[in-house]
Amino acid sequence: MECVCGEKAKSAKIEYKLFGIVIGKYPGYICSKCKEEWFDEEIVEKIENKVKEMGLFGLAKQQKVSIAGNSLIIRIPKSLAKFTGIKEGSLVRIEPEAKERIGIEKISEK
Repeated sequence: MECVCGEKAKSAKIEYKLFGIVIGKYPGYICSKCKEEWFDEEIVEKIENKVKEMGLFGLAKQQKVSIAGNSLIIRIPKSLAKFTGIKEGSLVRIEPEAKERIGIEKISEK
């Protein structure tokens, strides 16, 4: 199998993670030059089914930013709050991870 960079790729068992959770190891391909990893369509379907079975499918969401006084507000969808364990009154740490990326870490319950 050939990679988009033109280099030959080799077959390998690749660990697939989503949101930091290991979904499993699946047969795929790794480029020996650029280290790109990919799976065949049937394997992607198996991974997607496992992600759905684990309740992780659809957790990534887009939200509009609102304003209240001098602060901006981003609402956390119920499914994402449940997954992370964030509840009303939880203490969280918010910090920039890059110029266009913000990280939110749950520190404690109320």
